[in-house]
Amino acid sequence: MTQSTRKTWTAGLCILFLMTGVHGQSVYTPEEDEAVTLISQIYDEVSSEGDTPVDWDRVRSFFLEEAVIVLRSSAQGHTIFTLDGFIQDFRDFYENPVVQESGFREEIIRIKPQIYRNAASIGVVYEASVIGSERPPQQGIDFWILIKMDDQWKVAGISNEIIFPGQEIPDFFQ
Repeated sequence: MTQSTRKTWTAGLCILFLMTGVHGQSVYTPEEDEAVTLISQIYDEVSSEGDTPVDWDRVRSFFLEEAVIVLRSSAQGHTIFTLDGFIQDFRDFYENPVVQESGFREEIIRIKPQIYRNAASIGVVYEASVIGSERPPQQGIDFWILIKMDDQWKVAGISNEIIFPGQEIPDFFQ
């Protein structure tokens, strides 16, 4: 099975899991399903085994060109990125020899969509890790802002926080 096929199957299974509740019934409206699917695809796309490059053009296709990304960069600081800067930062991360060899994975732990007409906010609790690392996965929270244009959801912005040791996942994700 190719890496691309594996990613497609993995994304499909994650989406099915996230969209189904008790007895296989969808827990999301069709609009929420579309938005959750988009976000799930992004996490799947930026995750890669060491020998398989990320398709950055595909990642870019999920975003508005004017998207703003604000990520926690230290305990007290944030970095603000344009879409190009965000993708370049990820590319630079993948240049780390350990990441090149083993790969990187970001997995959705919990997801909470809120949608009104053509606007959405999606809260995600995730775990990020270098594959095979002895370090435990880093948990964080991403808040995604989406807009539906031409019948398609696009990312307009992201803000991010890290869940530091001793901190709990906020109650609204329970």
